[in-house]
Amino acid sequence: MKNLLLLFLLFCHSQVFAQNGFFVQPTYGSGFTNTTELVLRNLNYENVPELTNKIQLLFGYTFKNIIFKTGVSSFKTGSVYEDNNADPPGVAMVPIAWSKIYYNYIALPISVGYNIKVNQRFSISPYLGYSLGFATSMQRVIYSLSDSKIFKTYTNPASGTNSFTSMQFEIAYRLNSKLQLTATPEAQFMVPHQFDLNYFHTSTNARYFESYTYTLNIGIKYLFSHQHKEVKPVNEQNGSNTLPIKKTF
Repeated sequence: MKNLLLLFLLFCHSQVFAQNGFFVQPTYGSGFTNTTELVLRNLNYENVPELTNKIQLLFGYTFKNIIFKTGVSSFKTGSVYEDNNADPPGVAMVPIAWSKIYYNYIALPISVGYNIKVNQRFSISPYLGYSLGFATSMQRVIYSLSDSKIFKTYTNPASGTNSFTSMQFEIAYRLNSKLQLTATPEAQFMVPHQFDLNYFHTSTNARYFESYTYTLNIGIKYLFSHQHKEVKPVNEQNGSNTLPIKKTF
């Protein structure tokens, strides 16, 4: 029995246990995105991914190994494609320009993750998430095929909401008891949805979109309370790691 107790206390001495606690986590990410408007796909437009960025302010709570996050994020989706006509929708067979098109969003994300400790400094946390995105604006820049100069720019307000699902894999490095440096690859997919917006310079139309975005999000996580506590043997405060021995007669 004494040997079992000794093994248990030695185990507690060598382990770090997660505790409940709140945290805040600002992040900045960059990557690429590709948005396909289904009506353009039907007209045989070819689009390619475009660079994007993502800014987030996240708040979360850790309960044992389960992590909950929510907050606010700002990002854009879009693509680059050949334009068959300077004024949409193009129907000509010969491309005369190429376009960059962006859709800007403010979103409310929520995600749930599971923390896996690797060692005293590193941990990994896979997440599944959902975001409700509110479209704020749409921008389309048309470039000439001959000299790649800007031919025309449209910037219009947009309205409507879109749903996004995401998969994340957070890698955290503990700087100290309060701060962690995080790097999070994220794959985000828009649920195909009908989207009302003031399209280009025409009247409001209902259009169908699908989109994916891949980013690497770098952030700092600040812990409002210690999330780790080292459990030490009873006698360690006196400079000894030995267990008290009760004499029997």
